[in-house]
Amino acid sequence: MPASSYSGRRPRLRNRRYLLGVGFLLLIGFVMTSLAAYFVSKAALRTHIRENELPLTSDTLYSEIQRDLLRPILISSLMAQDTFVHDWLLAGEPDELRLRRYLDEIRRTYGTVTSFLVSERTRTYYHADGILKKVSPDEPRDAWFFRVRDLTTPYEINLDPDLANRDALTIFVNHRIVDDQGRFLGATGIGLTIKSVNAMMLDYRRRYDRNVYFVNPNGQLITRLDQTTASTASPVTPDDLTAQIKKLIASGKSSASFQRKGTTLHLNARFIPELNWYLVVEQAETKALRNIFKALIANLFFCIAVTVGVLFLFNFILNIFRRRLDQVFEEELALRRINRDQAESISLQNRELSESNIRLQAALADVKKLSGLLPICASCKKIRDDRGYWNRIEAYIQNHSEAEFSHSICPECSRKLYPEIFPI
Repeated sequence: MPASSYSGRRPRLRNRRYLLGVGFLLLIGFVMTSLAAYFVSKAALRTHIRENELPLTSDTLYSEIQRDLLRPILISSLMAQDTFVHDWLLAGEPDELRLRRYLDEIRRTYGTVTSFLVSERTRTYYHADGILKKVSPDEPRDAWFFRVRDLTTPYEINLDPDLANRDALTIFVNHRIVDDQGRFLGATGIGLTIKSVNAMMLDYRRRYDRNVYFVNPNGQLITRLDQTTASTASPVTPDDLTAQIKKLIASGKSSASFQRKGTTLHLNARFIPELNWYLVVEQAETKALRNIFKALIANLFFCIAVTVGVLFLFNFILNIFRRRLDQVFEEELALRRINRDQAESISLQNRELSESNIRLQAALADVKKLSGLLPICASCKKIRDDRGYWNRIEAYIQNHSEAEFSHSICPECSRKLYPEIFPI
């Protein structure tokens, strides 16, 4: 294979290897960097959710709960401190219609599902629509009244079916009514249906993109919402969630994380002393991780694009250098060929000159041999050599030169020897 053809293929093969090696190293470096950034971001995200987002959401929700759920407590307190209620009870409950109008006004003004008053003296359960019944210590559904009577705190919140509202599950705020001497006169308050509380929780979920629950001190959910109505679907069932919340409350911590169906969920619990409930905020990291994963994929595509661009630029620069090297190499080969041809020409000339010198030296030597005084016989014309032998003249000249003899007769000798043939 000619040298020029070989030199043109070898760099291309090397360039291809260099490009593959550089591309592999760049791609591995970019992938490792992107994966490291992904896992670091994932860990930072979990810490941020657990230590910042959920506590901040819990504080904000607590403020809103004080405005939304604690409002019924204030209403019940106002009813229990109302002078009309005190005077009406102390007067012997004279005009039932006046009390009914009062309870109906409370219900319509504040948008509650029910408002009630139960007298300690008559044990009558007054409702905005009329007398509902007589409470009795033997009736399990009336246990709340006797529990309120023995309370040391001004009110309680309990979850019971509402007899006046087709036994709809209702959150009651039961407030004690006492006179100036502290004697128990009865219990009054209002009720909120679970639906209204659920609507409030759904509003929290929609605005904060978190699942929100109310839990009693035993770790049981006050409300159980349909998971499909939540803005952030949770992969846990209510029973699984209750078990995790019980663990969180029992541990005395405010936050915890657990795995469920490949998803990490974070819980934050805050005790609401006014309600004697826990506010639990739940957040799955799936949505936030999805954004990080999208960023990872985008980074990988960007890394691939950068790698291809670097390889293209690297290949472009290598091709420029390769063409320049090929040009230099071809020039060097041409110069070498010229030098070789010149060297061969000079060598040939030197060899011819040497041969000519040899022939010249030989000729000079022969000339020297035939030069000087030659002893020759005056009669027979023989020549004496260096060793003293007499040789015929033609033999001597043939031995000391390259001349050869051919015999003939000159005209003068012809006439002398053959007068009859060559007359004078």
